[in-house]
Amino acid sequence: MSSAVLKWTRSALVIAAGCALGLALALPPLASPRANREIVEVANATFAIRDRCMTCHAASVDGYHPTDGPVAEGFHRPALLEAHPVAEMGCEVCHGGNPLAIEKRRAHGLEEGERTPLFTGLHTQSRCARCHLDTQLPGAEFLERGLALIDDRACFACHEIPGGKQRERVAPTLGNIAAKVHPEWIVGWLTDPTSYFSGARMPNYYLTEEQAKAITSYLVLSLSEPVPESPGETAEHEEKLDRTEARRLLKQSACLDCHRMRGTGGSPGIRAPDLSRIGDKVRVPWLIEWLQGPQHLQPGAGMPSFRFTEAQATTLARYLAETLTTRREAEGSAKTRVAVDPALTEAGKVLFNGLGCMNCHGGPGEKPEFKLGPDLRQVGNRDVRGLYWASMGQDWNMRLESYLRTKVSTPRAFNENHLMPNYQFAPDEVEAIVVALMSFAENPVPEASRFRLVPDEPALQPPTGAAAAVFQRYQCLQCHALRGRFGNVAPDLGWQGDKVKRDWLVDFLKAPYLIRPASNLRMPNFGMTDEEIQITADFIESTWWDDEVPPDPFSGEAPPPALVERGEELFEDDYSCLDCHQVGEEGELDGPVLTDVGNRLQPGWIYQWILDPQRFYQSDMDSPEATPEDALALTAYLITLRDQTDD
Repeated sequence: MSSAVLKWTRSALVIAAGCALGLALALPPLASPRANREIVEVANATFAIRDRCMTCHAASVDGYHPTDGPVAEGFHRPALLEAHPVAEMGCEVCHGGNPLAIEKRRAHGLEEGERTPLFTGLHTQSRCARCHLDTQLPGAEFLERGLALIDDRACFACHEIPGGKQRERVAPTLGNIAAKVHPEWIVGWLTDPTSYFSGARMPNYYLTEEQAKAITSYLVLSLSEPVPESPGETAEHEEKLDRTEARRLLKQSACLDCHRMRGTGGSPGIRAPDLSRIGDKVRVPWLIEWLQGPQHLQPGAGMPSFRFTEAQATTLARYLAETLTTRREAEGSAKTRVAVDPALTEAGKVLFNGLGCMNCHGGPGEKPEFKLGPDLRQVGNRDVRGLYWASMGQDWNMRLESYLRTKVSTPRAFNENHLMPNYQFAPDEVEAIVVALMSFAENPVPEASRFRLVPDEPALQPPTGAAAAVFQRYQCLQCHALRGRFGNVAPDLGWQGDKVKRDWLVDFLKAPYLIRPASNLRMPNFGMTDEEIQITADFIESTWWDDEVPPDPFSGEAPPPALVERGEELFEDDYSCLDCHQVGEEGELDGPVLTDVGNRLQPGWIYQWILDPQRFYQSDMDSPEATPEDALALTAYLITLRDQTDD
């Protein structure tokens, strides 16, 4: 072949290759070898998105043909697709990725340089926060749990997180801590909080014993007043302890409803310290003072006041400290006493400030002086290439959620010198937190498209004035809900003015008794004064009621005897109410005891409750599907049950 022909051939090949390359760059790549693949595109004008995901995925929408990818109809609940029609919204709004690409790796955000990952499975819930402002969104329970964990562990103390509100501290103040706890306990706690309490909220900072002793020396010598040796710390210098009285006080105050003690007690939804080894931790004089007025020692404390006298508080404090302890068993051991070393104080101060301890332990209303951790308000947008890998190397294939999962579960995996402590989250908690963190991202969704699933009802406000002082003293909203807010352990008080009779409420606050035996929870006897009881009853009766609760169907008169008799038949036979409720000695204890329900509840409330137990708040009682006539007869019978329960 001549040189001229060879040059022409080479030129032709170069030109042909160039044309092919130009054509390839001009046309989007196909997802499969099929050359006749039609590109399907959804134009979402609301979000300014062009979405081609349906080129490879089929949806339950007329006109979309089944192809190689998963079918949306088979992977989503019908109600979800109904509320988020694919033909209008596309897929990117919920799933992320690169919606214009139709080559798998690029579309799924797997290629180097792709910053938006594809969200699948539970992680899709992180995208819900782009549009939905609800805190309890059906189908996004994992997101809700992650957000709750972030709040519960006070991540806001070291990180900027979305919301911008000033959250209250979760840790106790450390002023004069030496008067409260034994120095040797502080050392053990700082070394490993879970060694004292497996459910400790304080994380592990990987402190050595020497570092823990240094911080302890700083706390005892610099942040506390000198603590004199007190004969009250040991029983041999005290008069004989009345254990019977101590146990009576424990029962009367229902301490085990909130606190665990040697493997028993405690309730889901109530966070209170485990008392199993409280004698190892606290000093008796401090505990006596605490029992007489928790709010005095720690403003905002969740424990209510029980109005113990000094003698009662002393008896109970000594009983707890002497009974629930391992200190006596270890007497004589070098570990029972820690010599606070002034030489370690300065080193302890440096550690204390460097770890940002006051960010969690500061007083109510105080703002952290500085944030130790990175800003998390846009962490869901972070480019993994900008993250610090250290010992793990430059692994660009590690996706953001994988990085966050590693960071949350093993905070110092990337660098042993990082300050983030280990919260020892369970695997499912880690995943929930990752979902929540991925939701912290720049929101391109127009403000008009952000909405709540159900418009907020006007929320009842906590008490003000004299009633506020009473509710604060006894921490009522730590256990009770108020139209779904605050506590979740005791009954919702939001409709209490419509629900209970005033005379019964007054008597109950004087001497609480067990209404729901199955729950094994009773309201403690706080020893409220008559004035406090009247203030509480007046406030509830005049404030916490609802126009939607029907009035007394009998207008205050006694119902006809024939209607009462009909109601009793329905109660015992047709509706089998005794299968769950007890009246006198008959029936079961799954539901509230109804022996004195005529004294306790308003007729209008009973009537609407029978018709629809879920009308105002979620109840564990199934709807009996009663007719209005049957509900009236049942109400007539129930309001005749007026025997006072003596528990």
